[in-house]
Amino acid sequence: MLTAAYYMLRDDKDYHELGGRYLDDRDKHRITQRLLRRLHDLGVEVEVKAA
Repeated sequence: MLTAAYYMLRDDKDYHELGGRYLDDRDKHRITQRLLRRLHDLGVEVEVKAA
């Protein structure tokens, strides 16, 4: 919360909610790689094709 307040004061901007999917939409490749690695660790082999 302090970080948000700092940037709001520094940049003289109002607060606005980014939404629940902000981080998911921001870095899809990184999330995909993390989930694929997790599946591999669980012993599941998958083939990925872009939708």
